[in-house]
Amino acid sequence: MPSKASFFSPAVYRKNLTRFAPLWLAYLGIWLVIMPLSILSRRGDQYFDVWSIQRMALHVETATLITMVYAIFVAMALHGWYYKTASVNALAALPVRREAWFCTNLVTALTMGLIPNLIVALLTWAAAASMGLSAGMAVMTWLSIASLLYLFFYALAALCAALVGQILALPVLYVLANFTAVVINYVTVNILATFVYGLDARGYTVLAPLSPTFYLFSRQNVYIEYFGD
Repeated sequence: MPSKASFFSPAVYRKNLTRFAPLWLAYLGIWLVIMPLSILSRRGDQYFDVWSIQRMALHVETATLITMVYAIFVAMALHGWYYKTASVNALAALPVRREAWFCTNLVTALTMGLIPNLIVALLTWAAAASMGLSAGMAVMTWLSIASLLYLFFYALAALCAALVGQILALPVLYVLANFTAVVINYVTVNILATFVYGLDARGYTVLAPLSPTFYLFSRQNVYIEYFGD
């Protein structure tokens, strides 16, 4: 009787989480320091209120930088076996289909990004509640921002991993994908500005969305309102 095709391997999933535990624990630790521990350190500060937590939650520049760096490390960890002949041959000999490898690595990547975010959000809410502050909406906003940023940056890193043929080329292509459009535009415009009078050489381009990190940093406008549960 033929066996059913499996698109998920629990053994590979558990192995990925334990093998790369230092990576996602470091990510979790960084956010714990920035969010709940930072709130608890302000206990007794009469000027620290729910507005302060909102400003922390909406500091998108910090989330963008941390998530951008973390996503490429996750992609290098999960897709690093692509670039070693011995690893490819060894994994191909296992009774795990290619579809199962892909789906299992995808679920692992989502777990490594979304579960730490959820833990940080819950602890941040608990820390604020212990100080008598109602920060549920602000925490949910931070969770949405951090999770969506992770989904985007990991998707971009996974795409770069599929395009390159060497592990060291992966972060190079990832950085290029995040900044190339504005760098090329800036260099080109500044060269032309020496010959064309009045040409705006500030480097703005309608192609800025093709450089995601630059676009996120340059287009962030935060308006803070009072959030209550």
